[in-house]
Amino acid sequence: MAGFSLSSTQKSILIDIVVLSVVSGVAAVFVAKVDAFETWYEYTRAHEDWELDELTGVVFALLLGWVALSIRHIFILRHIVKRLKDTQAKLEASKQKEIRTEKLSALGELATGLAHEINNALMPIVGLSGLIKEEMEETGNTKHYEFMKNIEAGGLHARDIVLNVLEFSGQNITEPEKLKARESLLNAISFARSMLPTSIIFEIKGLDEDDQSIPDSTLIYAHTSNLSQIFMNLFNNARDALQEQGQISVSAEMDPKQDFIIISVADTGEGMDQSQLDKIFDPFFSTKDVSEGTGLGTSIVYGIMQKLGGDVSVESTLGEGTCFTLRFPVFSSDPKKEN
Repeated sequence: MAGFSLSSTQKSILIDIVVLSVVSGVAAVFVAKVDAFETWYEYTRAHEDWELDELTGVVFALLLGWVALSIRHIFILRHIVKRLKDTQAKLEASKQKEIRTEKLSALGELATGLAHEINNALMPIVGLSGLIKEEMEETGNTKHYEFMKNIEAGGLHARDIVLNVLEFSGQNITEPEKLKARESLLNAISFARSMLPTSIIFEIKGLDEDDQSIPDSTLIYAHTSNLSQIFMNLFNNARDALQEQGQISVSAEMDPKQDFIIISVADTGEGMDQSQLDKIFDPFFSTKDVSEGTGLGTSIVYGIMQKLGGDVSVESTLGEGTCFTLRFPVFSSDPKKEN
C-alpha cells in the first residue's frame, strides 16, 4: 500500500513474532523428525515417572522461541544503552559549546566597550608622544628622546592589544567575500609559515597543485587578512609550544558531504592538560607567562571562524602535542543549500 510504513515499535513486535514463529516451527519439525515424542514416550513408560502428551513438544518449542527472543533483546538493549550514552555525550558537548558561546558573547560585548574607551585614551598618548619624540630628535635631546621613545612604544603595544580585543569581539573583522579555497588557504598558510624559524620542520598536505583533495573550483567565504591572522596565531602558539624545535603539520581535506573544508594544524609540542583545554578559547587565557603573550590568539581564531560561519576545535595530550581543527564552510551556488 502506497504511503504505508511501520513505526519502530511495530517493526520490533513484527520481528519478535516472526522470530518466535520460525524458532517454534523449527523446533517442532526437529521434534517430529527425530521421533522425539515416541522416544520420550518409551522412556517415560519404562521409568513410569510421568506421562507424556503432545503438549510437551509445544512447550519445548515455545521455550526455545522465548530463549531466542531473550537473546535478541539482550543485544537490542546493549545497542540502546550505547545509543543513549552517545546521545548523552553529544548533548553534553553541545551544552558546553553553548555555554562557551554565551560566555564569549558576553565577554565580547564587555571587551568592545572597554576597548573603545581605552583606544580613545590612547590616541593622544601615541600621537603626542610621536610628535614630541620627533622634536627631541631634531633638537638633539637624546636623554629624554629615549624616554619618549619608550612611552610611544608602550602606547603602540597597548593599541595593538585593543585591536586584538576588537578582533576577538568581531568588531574589527573584515567582511568576508568569495575566494578560491585552495589558492587562498595556501597563500595564507605560506605567509604565516614565513614567520617561523627554520629550526621547525614544516609539513603540508592536501593543498599542493598535484593533490586534488580540494578541487580548484571550490570557493569559501573569507578574507585574505582574516585567513592570514588565523594561521599566524595558530603557528605562533605552535612555535612557542615547540620552543622552536619540533614539527608543525598542516593537512587539508573536504568533508564527506563536500560542505566544509577541514584543515588540521598539529604540532609535536608539550601539549595541554584538560583544565587548559577547557579554557583555551577564553580571552586573556594563556599557557605562557604573562610577559610572553596577551592570551587573545586562540580566542581571536575562534571569533573569526564564528564570523565566517565555520568552527574550530582542539585536541591535545600532555607531553605529545596539540591539534587544532578548522572547518571552513564551502560556498554553494544552490540557494536552498546556502540557506
